[in-house]
Amino acid sequence: MHRIVLYFLMLGIISVFSSVVSAEPYKRKIKVLSSIKPIQSIVLAIAGEHVISQQLIPDYASPHTYAFKPSDMRKIKKADIIFRIDDHFEAMLNPLFANVADQSKIISLADKPEIHFLPATGGHSHADKNDNAAKKEHDSEHKENMDMHIFTSPKNVLLMARTIADSLSQREPNKKGLYEKNLKAFSQAVNQKAEDIKQDFNDINTTPYFVFHNSWQYFGEYFGLQKPEVLNVHEGITAGVKTILESRREIIADNVHCIFSDPSISDARAKTLTENLDVKTKKIDILQSGLALDGFTYLNWLDAMRVDVKACLSYGM
Repeated sequence: MHRIVLYFLMLGIISVFSSVVSAEPYKRKIKVLSSIKPIQSIVLAIAGEHVISQQLIPDYASPHTYAFKPSDMRKIKKADIIFRIDDHFEAMLNPLFANVADQSKIISLADKPEIHFLPATGGHSHADKNDNAAKKEHDSEHKENMDMHIFTSPKNVLLMARTIADSLSQREPNKKGLYEKNLKAFSQAVNQKAEDIKQDFNDINTTPYFVFHNSWQYFGEYFGLQKPEVLNVHEGITAGVKTILESRREIIADNVHCIFSDPSISDARAKTLTENLDVKTKKIDILQSGLALDGFTYLNWLDAMRVDVKACLSYGM
């Protein structure tokens, strides 16, 4: 607890420093556009009120299927920096980004060579730290087979934060000290929170569980959880009786008492699968849609994940 208090005190010091910096004669605050809330929350942790920050894809909308509006194009045109995960992740935004005259202002956070990738089908793969042209071409060809929900791993988030701080500092060199101080405070808080969660998960890291969608496998791997079984019962698809019965038999056979859902899966769909079974279901929202947006959003999301994952995996023990 004292470490979290220390983090707030550090932010207080940074805030005082920031007020001094902001008193300098700047032309205007730069406009930073983030594709999704998890990115914008990092931007706010690094830059706070010293930039004008906007989120392009609204809460509860899918970055995979979002239908853009004319107002989105105006936001993109006015932005000084645009942060996204990758052109494979927010693919629906590619037509908008293709019309941006200055492509250098679009920063893909998944391009940092140290980012850790997992295949969409499971397993693991590490990005090579040798950042050369051949490596980049190889990554581009294979990213479509990778799980791009990289922001559910604290390690990847800190690498993303580093890229964000560097990009902001390059755009505003006179604020580099501010961004570096905030990055340091954010990194210390995330690392401490992650260490606390690892200790809290010690008694559940061998517990089996099922998921409807393995969108947070980076989180599970980072914190040493078991690799889940992915259920083949999807929202929007009429699951036949045979599919449902097979899934129910797997749940019983593997002695599973916890199934994780997500906002795209209706309660009715989950109930159809688990009715009369001694199973707890818990929704996981990796896009942080239900959380207040500020510089603490990612830390608050980690806290929410700690509570929800622990409660579900502890059920029936």
